[in-house]
Amino acid sequence: PSAHTVECSAQDSLGSVDADRRLLARAVGNLVRNAQKYATRRIALSANRTAAGGLEIVVEDDGPGIPPEERERIFEPFYRLDRSRDRATGGFGLGLSIAHKAVALHGGSLHVEDALLGGARFVVTLPPERVL
Repeated sequence: PSAHTVECSAQDSLGSVDADRRLLARAVGNLVRNAQKYATRRIALSANRTAAGGLEIVVEDDGPGIPPEERERIFEPFYRLDRSRDRATGGFGLGLSIAHKAVALHGGSLHVEDALLGGARFVVTLPPERVL
């Protein structure tokens, strides 16, 4: 349970995805759990077809965001942006690494940018050949 407002939107006619359901669900679930940890009040989830026919899944929040100089490192195993979090309070530092690898195994990409809500915006892009 979360005290956050969660906004969800999905484009009509998304189609289906040729993917390992468990692995892709794990990737998106890790992104949503991170949003829950860091959001102040709002989380937004969306799914849309790209202009090229692929699929874009976005998870964003209104938390503190991720500094540009840290954006590549957060996908490294065991890397923690917040050094004050340890295994007892903040996991192992594997969630984003797992998400990144799971998306890459599907031929897709995962990157982070500034969210319109003010925090972090994680964007999963799957290629057109994965979208039916």
